[in-house]
Amino acid sequence: MPTTPEKNKRKLPFAETPVEDRKILAACLAIAFVFWLLVKLSKEYTVTQAWTITYELPDGKTFALAPPRAFSATVQSEGWNFLQSAVTGKSQQLRFRVSDDASYAISTYRVRTDVERQLGDRDLKVLNITFSDFSSALVLQERKRLPVYVPHALTFAPEHDLKSGIQIQPDSVWVSGPTNLLAGLTAWSTDSLVQNDLSQSLNVTLNLRQPSPELRLNTSTVTVDLVVERYTEKSIFVPIEVVSTTEDSIVFFPDKATLKCVLSLSDFNRPTAADFRLIADLTQQPIENGKTTVALELVQEPGYLHSYSIHPRAVEFFVYQQLATPSENQ
Repeated sequence: MPTTPEKNKRKLPFAETPVEDRKILAACLAIAFVFWLLVKLSKEYTVTQAWTITYELPDGKTFALAPPRAFSATVQSEGWNFLQSAVTGKSQQLRFRVSDDASYAISTYRVRTDVERQLGDRDLKVLNITFSDFSSALVLQERKRLPVYVPHALTFAPEHDLKSGIQIQPDSVWVSGPTNLLAGLTAWSTDSLVQNDLSQSLNVTLNLRQPSPELRLNTSTVTVDLVVERYTEKSIFVPIEVVSTTEDSIVFFPDKATLKCVLSLSDFNRPTAADFRLIADLTQQPIENGKTTVALELVQEPGYLHSYSIHPRAVEFFVYQQLATPSENQ
């Protein structure tokens, strides 16, 4: 049987209570909440706060050792004080101006004193901080641009491979830090890229390897594109060119070879015989009368080929010495 609005009304708490009584009940609950809040905020609490440090360095200088940039402070006070601090939005960050001297030092006492001064309330007691005394020499800072490389392990589905190399954007990164640490750096790596049985193109974002605390990168990630295509085979007949230093007559067979090229489907119609140079180099072969063979060598090819094979791998050739003329015999 359908439930009527009247029956629903009866199920509500205090539905049959007079309106005046409900108002009195709500007022009592509000007063009780206020007293509960007063009791809670009047108690003492211990809170651990996270603080950060910013250093304002002279132009062209940096720390030889990485300084602490964060610490925690354990603070004790009544709940009211913590509430007031949160409402006023007091910063939990310290800033230190570093003078252009040979070295810089900062003590635990100074950091603790600055925390207490920034809290600005005597009722907020700093019990402990995790900062330890720090000192470091100031050294020259340099920026160096390094190429990015991707350590990778890729496998592909049958008849698939990369159409071109791994594309990285940006392909280089600026590294800032002490001159002596930058001197030995030649490239910067990303996290490893591992993909199996690839049959489609892939676009991923990779994190750059985290630098040591003394170094800074101008970016933390790069985008990597893998253009994967299906491959096919195409046969092209290419004339054979003989390279020889002798003036004797040379006859060779065959005069053409078949190049079986493995290339992507999108490049299938691009290569022609004119794009290749196939030679039989006789300058490295002892030449004697009679029949001999020489291996074929492909010395020119398009850069978009995945692989190729030559059939046959060698040609047979004959050398005929020119007959001496009567004048040459006298």
